[in-house]
Amino acid sequence: MSDLVSLFLDDYPRRIDALNSALAARQIDGVRAVAHTIRGGASNLCALRVVEAARALEVASDGGDFDVVRSYVDRLVAELGLLSAALRDFEMAQLGNSGGSS
Repeated sequence: MSDLVSLFLDDYPRRIDALNSALAARQIDGVRAVAHTIRGGASNLCALRVVEAARALEVASDGGDFDVVRSYVDRLVAELGLLSAALRDFEMAQLGNSGGSS
């Protein structure tokens, strides 16, 4: 599990950058594709709130209204921030449980 956590924590900032870049370029297919990728990664962690936010963004992208899409991007980014904090706490707890030896 900690490998999945580390991979997700390393990857998600790039995904947020990609989301914001696609949104700024008004590339709705790019927004949808990144949301789909995030949803897959979050599914591996059973992070249901992120999965739901990413899925909602995918659906909103089908409508093509960039103001609506932007609000869903904001929601997904907020959920990713909460997940990131929880996963970092998990990693710290794992380090503490490993005996703290160096």
